[in-house]
Amino acid sequence: MKKNSKKLLSSLLAMVMVLCSLPFVGVTFSASAEDGRYTEGYYTYTVKNGEATITYCDEGISGEVVIPDTLGGYPVT
Repeated sequence: MKKNSKKLLSSLLAMVMVLCSLPFVGVTFSASAEDGRYTEGYYTYTVKNGEATITYCDEGISGEVVIPDTLGGYPVT
């Protein structure tokens, strides 16, 4: 019984380690307090007076580009 418990615990810990090491696919958000620019998805933006202004868009995207209503919870102007 003790040997089976160790195997089970070992297997569970291995699964947790694998799951924790997987990247969060499709989640892109970063902030830089140093220069006031933020990145979400394809867009880089600044926030002033509670409003987001897009300052850059990833040039690698193709097709229809849709400007989001909000970025980082701020309305896009």
